[in-house]
Amino acid sequence: MQNPLSSLDEAVFRANPAYELRAFERLPDMFRQALGELGEDDDCYGMLLPAEPGALQPKAVDANTALLFYTLGEPSKMPRFVKSRFGGSSRQAFAKLVMDDVLEIESGDGFVSGAVAHDRLFEPREAQLGEGRVAALSRDALTYAQALPVDHAAALSLRLYCYNTAPASPGRRQRLGEPEAVAAFLGIDHGGAARALLARHWRPVSGDDEADGWFHWQAPDRGGFDAGQPTYKLYISPALDALPDALPLALNALAAEGVANFKFGRDLPGLLRPDKFVAYFSNFEALAAAADRLKTALAGCEAQGVPFTAGIDDHGLLSWGVDPPRRGAGAAWRANESYRLWTTNRLAAAMIAAKRAGDREPWRFAVQRLQMEGVDTRRWTPAQNLWRTAEEA
Repeated sequence: MQNPLSSLDEAVFRANPAYELRAFERLPDMFRQALGELGEDDDCYGMLLPAEPGALQPKAVDANTALLFYTLGEPSKMPRFVKSRFGGSSRQAFAKLVMDDVLEIESGDGFVSGAVAHDRLFEPREAQLGEGRVAALSRDALTYAQALPVDHAAALSLRLYCYNTAPASPGRRQRLGEPEAVAAFLGIDHGGAARALLARHWRPVSGDDEADGWFHWQAPDRGGFDAGQPTYKLYISPALDALPDALPLALNALAAEGVANFKFGRDLPGLLRPDKFVAYFSNFEALAAAADRLKTALAGCEAQGVPFTAGIDDHGLLSWGVDPPRRGAGAAWRANESYRLWTTNRLAAAMIAAKRAGDREPWRFAVQRLQMEGVDTRRWTPAQNLWRTAEEA
């Protein structure tokens, strides 16, 4: 991660005049409703609303940010109370607020924020990306997304999230367009190679999730997760045509490791996506043990690869991620927001902000902004304290 320059201690900041700070009680009804449960938090002060619609995005702010915004209504150096509260991380906290357009920093003859302020905040350094097939896919997804004429964060996030999905060719639609054809293709129909394995070790999980494009499986006497803890996910990503042979081999490996929860696509769109097969774990050690067994079992299998995950092998067949704690009890696959989606949402928002500022390579700004959130973009893994920090912020 980049470190803000030590000269930030002497820099002059100001509250962004393009924002108006509103207390929760003074917000229009539509914004109070948008805050939802967050608005009931005792630490929620209100929102920053753009002075001109469309120029900036509304932002929820806590009491400390509101105090800082008021304090810097007149340009000033970093206030003393910020240094006492954040200590050695005060520069990073200020840099994040400047990159997010909440504050501006004096530069040349004026004040700047967002992507324009990047060179004022950081030592020149390349965006840190890793090596290997999955890392290459992640970089390809970023460069692809920055070239798209998309100016809406949710739409751009979806493009990033779905990158490396296999095409639904006419032949594939004809061959796998019906549920019975998919079951036969996967070998989970009567007499199929995978059916007996599944019946021996797991039970299908039915209910509302049947409409979400997945077959969910769970060991009959196990499978519970602590809703307050992160969930580790092992992605098994064979190419579509390799899946029928890979599935029984993978199931044998998962059974040998006592894996209790997993899912795989139940229709053609689900099988075309790169993250077509996901196993769930409560700790990384169990995930690593299963991955080692799968590497041997699936040696030589053609891989597809899941962007924005941490690669395990050289080809993208196996990778992992970790979802934030779920709000309330429930199955692991009912997480409020998966880590990959959390990642692409933030990358998309930062990329669009950089585009609007005229940045020629907005993907680099997006990666560097994500690093400030506590993500190691060489492996696309979150820092251990990321979710705790997010909940306390």
